[in-house]
Amino acid sequence: MNEIKLSNHINNKKCYNRTITAQPEPESPWVTCEDGNDGEKDHYRDVWVDGILAYCFGETCIILGIDNSNNTVTLENNEQQIFSIPYEQYVKDFGLNLQ
Repeated sequence: MNEIKLSNHINNKKCYNRTITAQPEPESPWVTCEDGNDGEKDHYRDVWVDGILAYCFGETCIILGIDNSNNTVTLENNEQQIFSIPYEQYVKDFGLNLQ
C-alpha cells in the first residue's frame, strides 16, 4: 500500500492543522446534490459521513491526521465535528495543492 500524500508541495506534517477548501464534484458517489432556489442544477453539493453533514462545496475543513493502515484522512469541519474519509475522496474533493 502506498503512503498517503496530503500535498504535492509540502510534507504531511506541515499539512496538519491547515485549512483546506472542499470542491466535491456532483458525479462523485458520496456527494448528495440538490438544485438551488433559482433552479441552478446541483447548486448544493453535500457530503455526509456517518450521519453528519461533513462538508459542502466551498466549505473549509482542517486536516487533523492520516491513517495509512486504513487509507483515510481525518478532518474537522466548521461545526467542530471530526470525521474520516477515504484517501481517494480526499484527493478528489480537496486536491493536493496545499502549499
